[in-house]
Amino acid sequence: MSIKPSELANQIEKYLKEYKEDIDEDVRNNANSIAKEVQAELKRISPVDHSSDRGRHYADGWKISSSTSTNYVSKKVYNATDYQLTHLLEFGHTDRAGGHVNAQPHIRPTEDKYRTKFEKDLERDIKKWHSQN
Repeated sequence: MSIKPSELANQIEKYLKEYKEDIDEDVRNNANSIAKEVQAELKRISPVDHSSDRGRHYADGWKISSSTSTNYVSKKVYNATDYQLTHLLEFGHTDRAGGHVNAQPHIRPTEDKYRTKFEKDLERDIKKWHSQN
């Protein structure tokens, strides 16, 4: 395919617009799927209090919030029911009797794991786009 010099700028602009739209879609899709995976994993691995009738209340409280704009996508996985416990469970704390409750890290390891997965998945999709175009 040949392009006239007078059409070069229009063709480059068209190509870049298509590229941006496709990458934006990949970012949105990957962010949605990763957020769902993070939520499911946190529900699965969160500490459970077997001595309480509320048992899985903390583990079942993980929700996803979304924020998007033209050039921005944000997914936040948070605990809607027991948000005040996240820090205490993740980092440990002193109990009422003056003893220490050991940390049960579950949020940071999950975040690190899925941040890497998000980056790799997006890189794969960008490479796939380049090979098709």
